[in-house]
Amino acid sequence: TPSVTYETMAATGKVLVIIGLCLLPILTNGDTCLAPQIKSQTYSTPEAIVSTETVLIVEFTVNCKNLLKNINLYADVLGRLIPATKTTEPNKYQISISDEHK
Repeated sequence: TPSVTYETMAATGKVLVIIGLCLLPILTNGDTCLAPQIKSQTYSTPEAIVSTETVLIVEFTVNCKNLLKNINLYADVLGRLIPATKTTEPNKYQISISDEHK
């Protein structure tokens, strides 16, 4: 059995993504997102026994005090810089990560 549970990994991934988003400068055409409000949901691989990899998906919204839209965002997850994908909903993004079980 893995030494780290998937709930722990999902919680850790969520924290890392939020920290990464807060620490990275959020710049678009020289504008900065002021006082970002971030709401997120995480999903992870439910069955460790039948999966060879753990998959973590984070969906989140970012609302800026200065109403900045269409921001290019990146997450720093365990030293990997991952671009956030914009969804069809305004200010909503998604990051997907997969890695072998450890």
